[in-house]
Amino acid sequence: MADHPHILLFDLYSGGHHRMYLELLSRYWIERGLSGKLELVVTTDFCRRHVEFCDWIEKMTASGLALTSVSPAEAPKEGTLSLNGVLKNDRIHGDVLGRRICATSPDHVLLMYFDHCQFSLARRKIMGVACSGVYFRPSFHYRGEFLMTKLRKRFLLSLALNNPSFRHLFCLDPYAVPVINASRSSKPALWLPDGFSESAPTRDGQATRRLLGVKNGRSVVLFFGVVSARKGIHEAIEALRALPGHRQKKTTLLVAGKPPQTEYEDVRVALERLEGGTSVQVINLDRFIDEGEIGDYFEAADVALVTYRRHIGSSNVLIRAAAARIPVVGSDYGLVGKQIREHSLGTPVDTTDSVQLAGAIEIALRDDAKTLFDPESAARFARDNSADRFAETIFSRILPSRSRHDVSNP
Repeated sequence: MADHPHILLFDLYSGGHHRMYLELLSRYWIERGLSGKLELVVTTDFCRRHVEFCDWIEKMTASGLALTSVSPAEAPKEGTLSLNGVLKNDRIHGDVLGRRICATSPDHVLLMYFDHCQFSLARRKIMGVACSGVYFRPSFHYRGEFLMTKLRKRFLLSLALNNPSFRHLFCLDPYAVPVINASRSSKPALWLPDGFSESAPTRDGQATRRLLGVKNGRSVVLFFGVVSARKGIHEAIEALRALPGHRQKKTTLLVAGKPPQTEYEDVRVALERLEGGTSVQVINLDRFIDEGEIGDYFEAADVALVTYRRHIGSSNVLIRAAAARIPVVGSDYGLVGKQIREHSLGTPVDTTDSVQLAGAIEIALRDDAKTLFDPESAARFARDNSADRFAETIFSRILPSRSRHDVSNP
């Protein structure tokens, strides 16, 4: 690899957390003055959703940043997919990336969503250039995962890692790393801190509550991010409906985010029914939340919800809540459940049971019942998952040795 390498960041999804990871790496590249070319390959839909970030990339071409967009006709579908849909998306990733590799001959490709490139790696559709990937959702090491799913994931992962061009598997789940490396002499997996860009609040919590119109004497329960069924918005709504009447009168649900277009009407109706049929106040911002606002909403909240439906991977909301030192009520399944328990971040619960979930929310809102939350442990957890640690872990592996020195010695 040259001293001025061409690194390609490949991501064909357009969600907010995809933007965040690309932004963390891009800003680190600029701040550390790394040499070479960092090319982001994204979709035109990504550019449409994240105009400000893409405009910034275009302004940084002199510093080595570049942006390449993929047309809608080439882009994979997003949302919940069948197994056939997932495999089709994987083939699309392989075809698009294969053409880009032939056109530009990068020195290293980072697959920002390795999970959706495994089939292409296994089929050797991605070859001829060193590549690494960010692995979001290993689940074969957790109890409760279906046996056939475990076997399928293990088999596909093994085939993908056998691709001779593959180098490093950056795993957002630290508990999966020893399982993956156990039978492989090359030890390709390593833990990747789930970096987040901490947004300091622009005002105190009370000022934000007044601005939002939170009624006096109410606790704020925050649901942040993509407002989707997969993220557990309907479970959260049912749990709030199940709260005792006296608690409903003291609770405000703050929804900071936007539903996917395919779920928009279902979410809107469910939130209207919650507010119309209970004493819970609902504040629905119903829009993409700018990075500069995020800290304000966590500062104003008493509890954050992480009510995913059998979510396998990590959660940026969990880290943001920890940084803001507020407890979460979240799923007891997979990595999120393990992190909540081991780092005392709040209450893990079976989110499919609205009564249990309601009970956990009620306990979390009581001033005398924060025993499952340790603010100091939460702060350490947030520090361990800083933006710099995320970027350093990646660039220290995929850059040539001379540039690696620049990464570790700013």
